[in-house]
Amino acid sequence: MAKCSRGSYTLLMYLLVSILAVKLLPALVLVVKQKYVTVFKITSQYENKSDKIKKLYYPIKLWQEARLKKQSYVDIHKNTGLYRY
Repeated sequence: MAKCSRGSYTLLMYLLVSILAVKLLPALVLVVKQKYVTVFKITSQYENKSDKIKKLYYPIKLWQEARLKKQSYVDIHKNTGLYRY
């Protein structure tokens, strides 16, 4: 994982493992602790969302520089804790 400190922003990819698939997904790092990382999830799914949900998505302006495949948004509705390995 890239080094980051409180207040800095780092784009990382995390592994989502489910019964149906394994995906590598982008996330915005909020807090780094010894055993876990707190992130906001990043999504490109925006157009078909309700206006209420769209208000909770922050557009990533430099998405190409972040090496994302298409226009993406930070889902600021809730954060997610990921265990560090």
